Amino acid sequence: LDLAGYDISIGADTKLLFNSKLSTLALRVSDSNEALYSHNYDAAGNSFASIFDIRLRDSKGNSYSMDSSANSVSFGEFKVEEQDENHFLVNYTLYPEKPGDSVDKEKSLFVTVPVRFELKNGRFSVSVDASKISCTKGMFVEKLTILPGLFSVGTGAKNTYYTVPDGCGAVINLETVSETPL
Repeated sequence: LDLAGYDISIGADTKLLFNSKLSTLALRVSDSNEALYSHNYDAAGNSFASIFDIRLRDSKGNSYSMDSSANSVSFGEFKVEEQDENHFLVNYTLYPEKPGDSVDKEKSLFVTVPVRFELKNGRFSVSVDASKISCTKGMFVEKLTILPGLFSVGTGAKNTYYTVPDGCGAVINLETVSETPL
């Protein structure tokens, strides 16, 4: 069981762990040596390892799609803002391309999305308070999709699973994955 780098931990019997350098999650029952990981170990190179997707629209009708992995995590533009025994809140700031030193962040297209991860009474939830999303002036959020790639990978890897977040909470083993479209 390798949980090195998971520096934030919440929960009692079941623990939700977060790696604040890679934005990856792990779920572990305390009496077990196994953990369920949200992303493959090479999450930084995995375009499907995303917590959410967002689509912005401007007043002229132009649409801009971004995701937390490619437009925030890969740039190091996310930060844990609060934490207690049941939850932690991560602010993801997304840019269409990496903001450099010469880029004026105030004039560049960006959006900041606060994502709350909670583990309470053995139940895991992810939520976004839409009233706290901030974006470039003149832009508005057209669509936000949570969990499009959470607990999924592009290719199979040991200890890689997909957790169905509603209903019975089924766990699907992804150690062997077919890339063939259905």
